[in-house]
Amino acid sequence: MSDSKSKSNDADWGFAGFDFAKLIESCQISGVDMTALIDTEKKNIDALMEVNRSAYDGWRNLMAQQAEVFQETMKAIAAEAGGESVAGRRTEIAREGLEKALANMRQLAETDPLSGLLNRRGFALLADEAFGLHRRHGHSLAVLLLDIDFFKAVNDTHGHAAGDVVIQAIGTALNGALRATDKIARFGGEEFIVLIHEVDESGIITVAQNLRRAVEALAIPYQDRTLSVTVSVGGALAGPEDRDIQDVIERADDALYKAKAAGRNRVTIDGLQIQLASAVA
Repeated sequence: MSDSKSKSNDADWGFAGFDFAKLIESCQISGVDMTALIDTEKKNIDALMEVNRSAYDGWRNLMAQQAEVFQETMKAIAAEAGGESVAGRRTEIAREGLEKALANMRQLAETDPLSGLLNRRGFALLADEAFGLHRRHGHSLAVLLLDIDFFKAVNDTHGHAAGDVVIQAIGTALNGALRATDKIARFGGEEFIVLIHEVDESGIITVAQNLRRAVEALAIPYQDRTLSVTVSVGGALAGPEDRDIQDVIERADDALYKAKAAGRNRVTIDGLQIQLASAVA
C-alpha cells in the first residue's frame, strides 16, 4: 500500500549472465554431481527476477563476482578431471567452493540492496516457516506493515537520491527498534514488513507504536537540509481463520489502509478497537 504509484528508487538490473546449463554440464564431465543443487539455485534466481526487478549496479557486480567464483572453481575441477591421480580431497575442496558461492548468491538473492534488510523473497521464506510453527505448536505470531507517509513528495521535492537516503535511515531505525527474534524486510517501494514472534494484543500495539515513534523522531541529514518523515502502521495477529501467512499480511494491509485514511502517522491493528489501536500517543 502506498500514497500513490511512484517511480522506483532503484536502478534496473539483470542477472550477471552466468550459464547454469554449462556449469551443470561441466560438473557432470568432471564427475562432481552438483546438478540438483545448482538447478535449485537457478530456480531461486528466476523467482527473484519475477518478484524484484530492481537493484543497484553494485549488487549486480557482486552477482558477477560470484559467477567468477563458479568459473574459477570449475577450471580447477576440469584440470583434475580425467587423470588417474585425481584426489578426493581436491575434489571436495572444489565442491566446497561451489557451495560457498551458491550460499553467497542465495544471501544476495534474499537481501534488499538499498536498505540492507531482507527483501520480499527472503521475508517470505522466514514467514512461511514461522506460520507453520504457529499452526503446529500454537506459537503466537503477528505481522506489521509500515508505509512511509507522502513518500512521493520526498522524491518530487528533493529527488530520488533523497528518497534513497530516507529509506536507508528508516530501515536502520526500524531494525534497531526490534528484538533480535523479530524480522523486518523492505517489502517494496516505501513499504516495510515486520514479523513478530510471541506477542499478544497489547504487545503488538506496543511494538507498532515504538516503530512509529522511532521513525517520527528521525532527523535525516541530506545535503544542506534535514528531512523528517512519518509512517503509518497496520497490523494483524495470526488466528485460526488464517490459511497461511498471506492471509495475515492481507489483514495487516487492510489495517494499514485504515491508518492512512484516519490521517496517517498512526497505528491500526486488525480486530482491535480503533480508539485503542490507532492512538498516536
